[in-house]
Amino acid sequence: MIFFILSLLGITGPVAAQTVIYSGREFLQQGRSWFHIREVDLATGRHTQLTTDPHNHSNPWCGPDKKSILFTPGTFGHQKSLFHFDRVTKKETFVVMLEQDLFAIVGALDDSRIVVQEYGGVIEIVDIAAGQKVRRISGVNPTIAPNRKVMAWQTAVDTISNPDQKRHILLSDIDGSNSVDLGEGTAPFFMLDGTQLLFARSNKGSDQFDIVHYKIKSRVQEVQLTRGIQMPTQVYDLTASLDGSTIVLSTDGGRYGTAVFWRMTSSGEWSIVDENLHPWGGWSGDGRLIYATDGRDLRPLDAQRNVWVSDIKLLDQHSGQTSTVVSGVSMNQDPCWCGSGK
Repeated sequence: MIFFILSLLGITGPVAAQTVIYSGREFLQQGRSWFHIREVDLATGRHTQLTTDPHNHSNPWCGPDKKSILFTPGTFGHQKSLFHFDRVTKKETFVVMLEQDLFAIVGALDDSRIVVQEYGGVIEIVDIAAGQKVRRISGVNPTIAPNRKVMAWQTAVDTISNPDQKRHILLSDIDGSNSVDLGEGTAPFFMLDGTQLLFARSNKGSDQFDIVHYKIKSRVQEVQLTRGIQMPTQVYDLTASLDGSTIVLSTDGGRYGTAVFWRMTSSGEWSIVDENLHPWGGWSGDGRLIYATDGRDLRPLDAQRNVWVSDIKLLDQHSGQTSTVVSGVSMNQDPCWCGSGK
């Protein structure tokens, strides 16, 4: 039962956790290249290109059965079409047209329904078997409870038009019933044991912010005081390792508005992990967080030309150290954990 829950969350067990899929484009000295769905086995170092059709394959996400991968076939501005890639037959099949461009697939509610985050502050529940959209929510940063019956998200706020409007955390059953406003906060995240929801909240009267622990059963909010980061303009996301011992926060502060990752120590102090990053792709069963760099580093293609590149990296929750697992004269993005599909 625990392994099934981890699979729905996009988290794999210790054996399958060695395999990562991602969208990668290798730059050529001549001719055009495409973003393809690629796989790397971290145990053996074996790299495999899974797709071959001549178009882009972005936002790959491994389905609960580990034999299918969802993706969008376009680049930014053209990512509303959601497709299914069968790892056995290699066939690509249209699933559904989203309202806005896909930002990320958040997770599965069961073998058919998934939750997706789209640009423009749109969250949708999609039935991939029926090819239908089940529910639309205005908000960002959705997170799904381990029991798959409850979800939380952050209200979408236009800080340019409404600089004084505060972001709130909302909680409801999957069907929209029993909705609760938990007050001001950003970046909600359910702990794996399902007992609490974490989110960030500004510390009034200071330039710091705290982590709120909302106890699901008692409906009590406990505030964990933190220090080490001045309140950023944006808190992008928050996550915690499977055992809850490590909390990682994504904020602005990188170049071009990209993310900086922070890791909370046992003393409640934040230490920087890495910067100039894309969103992360989840935890493995043995405590490694997968993520990509922001794609604005230059490497030489040849003697005359440089190209923008990005790498795939890991954060080890135990040591706090990072390591690079995919690198080259290539753009590598949207990593997530996946089984071998065999």
